[in-house]
Amino acid sequence: MSCSRYCVGALLGTFVAFFLTVVGMATRTWHKDGLNKELWETYYVDEDNYDFSGIPVSTQVCLGMSIMIGLLSFVCVVIVLCKRTKGMQTVAVVSSLLAGLLVFIGVGILVPYLSPRFGYSFYLALSGGILDTVSGILMLVDMRMVPDQ
Repeated sequence: MSCSRYCVGALLGTFVAFFLTVVGMATRTWHKDGLNKELWETYYVDEDNYDFSGIPVSTQVCLGMSIMIGLLSFVCVVIVLCKRTKGMQTVAVVSSLLAGLLVFIGVGILVPYLSPRFGYSFYLALSGGILDTVSGILMLVDMRMVPDQ
């Protein structure tokens, strides 16, 4: 079993990214009190699109999907470490980059509605997205550097 340091880095990155995004979603410190009241009154009129925490449902969907795809990415990287196949490497790269992109989209949806007091879960989720993106890039480098076994 050949173990590339890029692949190990991607494994650690996807694991930590998954953890950070889950914790970011679970803590959900984005509350009505931390929001700009004027923006709340302007944009938060449709109660069907927001739950009790004041997080847009579209954001929750993006971050939730990112968590699931991030887990898939982690599993793929584990498989690549055990048995190196181009197919699995490709899935790992695409899923890592997609998980990262979904976090950025989810957080991007959130930003216009928030005051400067974001709450730490925002930063946790964002860190997860950055790490997922880095992990995808590491796996891409791994694909180029290490030949199939």
